[in-house]
Amino acid sequence: MHKNVMKILHFMLLVILSGCASVHYKHFAELENQSKEVSGNNTGLVISAEEDRALSSTYFGVVKFTFENKSNDWIRVKNVAIDFEDDILNREVMIPTGNDLKVWAKAVQQKKAIEDANSRAFLGTLTVLGGLAAATSGNRSTQNFGGALYVTGATALAVNAVNENLDTLQKPGVLPETHILSQGFSIPPGFFQRKWILLFTKNPKEIPFVSTIYLTYTLEDGAIEKVKVVFRRRVPQRARSGWQFMYYN
Repeated sequence: MHKNVMKILHFMLLVILSGCASVHYKHFAELENQSKEVSGNNTGLVISAEEDRALSSTYFGVVKFTFENKSNDWIRVKNVAIDFEDDILNREVMIPTGNDLKVWAKAVQQKKAIEDANSRAFLGTLTVLGGLAAATSGNRSTQNFGGALYVTGATALAVNAVNENLDTLQKPGVLPETHILSQGFSIPPGFFQRKWILLFTKNPKEIPFVSTIYLTYTLEDGAIEKVKVVFRRRVPQRARSGWQFMYYN
């Protein structure tokens, strides 16, 4: 087991050192509002996002984010909440957590060999470094943390319920630390952090096209900022993912 982990870590290091074409993903966030005149984006926080088409499928969409700190000071994000600003999407789009997230990751690996290096590295962080806790874990603090997650044995929550249970979701072991809804994170001056989220759409043909996420995050100094991120657009068939494919026609 130790050797396998080290191999994955070595591969991830090679991917990081080889570098991507750009630090950022395709679509940049737009600042909607902020509670203080000088904070966050005004001091150099740049956010971008993009759908990972290689990992998305009929019912699941993976969205990746970059948070880059272009300032000369540390930016510390205490928490992030998401919203679609659409009643149907906030009710119908689910956020898999716990064991469901772990099972999904294994299913993706079994379904196909990921050819894209960045996607392989992403799956490595999810399954090896993420610290995912199974719903059947023997850790009582993980099993019995209360809230809506395990009341009925479910490990996926609608966005409305997620935002009502952020404190619960940030407990250790519920989500991997690279998940955008996990516990807070810091970005050193001149560096960036990568985050992601998995979206489950049970009825992808019956809900609006999911393309925009609103992020509301709280900074260490108490400032609260909100950004709009259009993470994908309708594209030609050859470039689309399988997620909500009917909207691409």
